[in-house]
Amino acid sequence: MDKKKALKIVGESGFELENLPKKLKKDKEIVLTAVKNFGSALEYADDSLKKDKEIVLTAVKQDGTALEHSDDSFKKNKEIVLIAVEQNLDALKYADKTFKKNINISFINFEKLKKNMDNDGDFLHWDTDEKVSITRTGSSDETEYRVSVESNQDEETSEYDVYGEFGSTIDEIESSVECFIENGGDILSFQNGGYLNDKKILKELK
Repeated sequence: MDKKKALKIVGESGFELENLPKKLKKDKEIVLTAVKNFGSALEYADDSLKKDKEIVLTAVKQDGTALEHSDDSFKKNKEIVLIAVEQNLDALKYADKTFKKNINISFINFEKLKKNMDNDGDFLHWDTDEKVSITRTGSSDETEYRVSVESNQDEETSEYDVYGEFGSTIDEIESSVECFIENGGDILSFQNGGYLNDKKILKELK
């Protein structure tokens, strides 16, 4: 395949970068064209181009989560991370951990979390790596609900190690989230369901 044909292909569908010969994945013009069309095509670029700022900037402007496939140096770069996160808050999952250190449970909308727990007898919230979870237990006719923080499910017995059980008041749910974090839960997992305050996060990053 020649370069002209490759440019046409990735210009129509950036994802097609995956199927190009290795030598064409090293061509900056081809990769740049691909990520303009489909930011996450960065995943299929040659590693040398994942270190190219112009390409990474173009990719994260198109799809913030393309940050995942960039060189680690860009995951520490405030300019790149902020552009990625503003495009898609989920990109924060792939940023260096230093960007997340000031994001804490005060960013969580506990009223919304409690409402969803109370309305869903099977409420289950996993952290991003599915290592720690918060569940609401109890039958539907109970007036009080409990929150469990669980991890390390035994594949044979389906039993969990339970770190703590809590009542269903706002204060108790806050305590369960603290327990969740202390036992390895990821604060960013609360983006799922819209429990994290996006405006506070963006303000903190800036």
